[in-house]
Amino acid sequence: MWPPASIAFCVQRRADLVPFQHRRSYIENYIPHIGIALQEILDLTDPERDGTVNTLDDVLQQSRKF
Repeated sequence: MWPPASIAFCVQRRADLVPFQHRRSYIENYIPHIGIALQEILDLTDPERDGTVNTLDDVLQQSRKF
């Protein structure tokens, strides 16, 4: 049987991850729009824009690993 402190820690950890996951999905939804804005500002081609979006997604994945 787990001690009550361990159970509380697990429950708190799960509660802490919920806002993190919502924030992450919110950011992921706007990455393509950021790519389009950068394309308009920097006069990027479609393949350059797609590469930039992929890079932004990779950076997000690397910075949010847990």
